[in-house]
Amino acid sequence: MLGRLIYVSDIATNYVLKQQRNGADVKPFMPLPSGTTVDLVLGLSSDDQTVIPNLIGRQYLNAVDMIHDNSLNVGRVRFDRSIKNHADSIAAVVASQYPKHGHESVLKGSSVDIFLTADKAEPSKD
Repeated sequence: MLGRLIYVSDIATNYVLKQQRNGADVKPFMPLPSGTTVDLVLGLSSDDQTVIPNLIGRQYLNAVDMIHDNSLNVGRVRFDRSIKNHADSIAAVVASQYPKHGHESVLKGSSVDIFLTADKAEPSKD
């Protein structure tokens, strides 16, 4: 399972330099238990940036995918009081995010915090 995207200075942006599990390097073809979280260490040219996607109203797992698709990391994840159980958390939608989406570019590997709710009426598309 994809963990964090760790960007380091390199001429080849998004080139996988190494894989890590719990901070230790994972050798190529090393067998790992199914479901193991693996962080990717990727190259990043000093001027490579990405935009923050609009996550408002997206379901939790869809928002996480969008964050990763934009070469970003999931930062802090907070649930409001409407979330009562695991099923609620999976069905929850993003009510707010930081940083907000828009025209501002950020470095790849930056984090996006999301605040989720089960109240479908709460999120407002920006």
